[in-house]
Amino acid sequence: MTAPRADRPPEVVVVAVGSGGDVLPLAAVALALQARGRRVQMLCPASQQPRLSALGLSVAPLLSAEQEQAVLANPALWQPAHALDSLWPMALSAAQATLTALDPLVQAGARPLLLGSTLALGARLAAERWQLRWITAHGAPAWLFNPHDFPRLPGAGWLRAWPAAWRAPAWRWAERRWLDPQLDPGWSALRQAWGLPAQPARQLISRGLSSPGPLLGLFPEGWAGPPWTQRLHCTGFPLFDGHAAGAPLPPAWADWLAERRPIVGLAGTAMWQAGAWQQRLARAAERLGRPLLLLGPAPAGVAWPGDCRQAVDLPLRAVLPHTDLVVSHPGVGTTALALAAGVPQLLVPWAFDHADNAARLQRRDVARVVPPSTSLPGLVRQMQAMLADRALRAHCRAFAATLPPGDQATAAAADVVEAALR
Repeated sequence: MTAPRADRPPEVVVVAVGSGGDVLPLAAVALALQARGRRVQMLCPASQQPRLSALGLSVAPLLSAEQEQAVLANPALWQPAHALDSLWPMALSAAQATLTALDPLVQAGARPLLLGSTLALGARLAAERWQLRWITAHGAPAWLFNPHDFPRLPGAGWLRAWPAAWRAPAWRWAERRWLDPQLDPGWSALRQAWGLPAQPARQLISRGLSSPGPLLGLFPEGWAGPPWTQRLHCTGFPLFDGHAAGAPLPPAWADWLAERRPIVGLAGTAMWQAGAWQQRLARAAERLGRPLLLLGPAPAGVAWPGDCRQAVDLPLRAVLPHTDLVVSHPGVGTTALALAAGVPQLLVPWAFDHADNAARLQRRDVARVVPPSTSLPGLVRQMQAMLADRALRAHCRAFAATLPPGDQATAAAADVVEAALR
């Protein structure tokens, strides 16, 4: 598969802002569209560019490596009370970069359809600035704000106890009172810089992150609660780990995984503050006499206790058949892959949509949930109970069989995009 020729403008520009769990599902859709002969350009964080370029996508970075590192190195990013303060400047910088990248294309006569992730504010502004078509693809159902299944977001859990008819008005009040004033200065300044009419931030989180026309939900039908809008197309999980389909494990890793069958621990590609939690998990695995594979960023030069190995990146789809338990943050990309592999999950919510993703899995009895502050003895007890639970393993395997295959989900998402192109 090759990237589109540079002398032909893209028909679709995919704008993916966030961590691997935000970027990779959209990359799967981009690859599917390209395989159908569509000219596709992808804008995403610099950290994702090399792997996606190697798969044949035309990729340009939205944020420099330095900008991305500055965000990820900030401990406040994973503190629910301060996460938005840390994330919002990055989202605005990515929006500015999106508009800057699209401007010469539009000036040259291109009219691409924009496919944006949840945080792709630049796609929304570009659609308004140049009257372009725009589709939002939400990877997690929380950001749909379904009043019949209201999300468990930090500070908003109290709304779930209210009648459905009251939830949307109450959330609108909360946005006006707390969120909109926080978001408005940067939002208004960016609009002004690009010649857009003055429009203060109003319900930017609950409404402004979603396209007004077709909406993609990159998760199974019913995952976001009862249907309440015909605009939403639920496709299933794309189940893309950033590696080509069937990508093998390096031989040394394949041998160790087959022989040792470790617990797999993941903190996510964007979690740079998990060193203490990773150490606790390694000690828990040691107490259980079980090997542990830690995937993702980790402090350099650490001597891990017990039979623990660490790797920044391995094909997760190839790793998961070799484990009986995944212990991870409830990022939607990781949880979807483990769910499809039929592996029980112990989930540790940190911030953003983590608690909501975890609750949806726990409700389906395929996961258990503990807070990040769980003590070492508590972690050991929960892991031991899950490893001994044969009924849980059988249920997870049965549930996995009900999910649409990843390539089918990706094709369904590409169908929605192609329909909008006609």
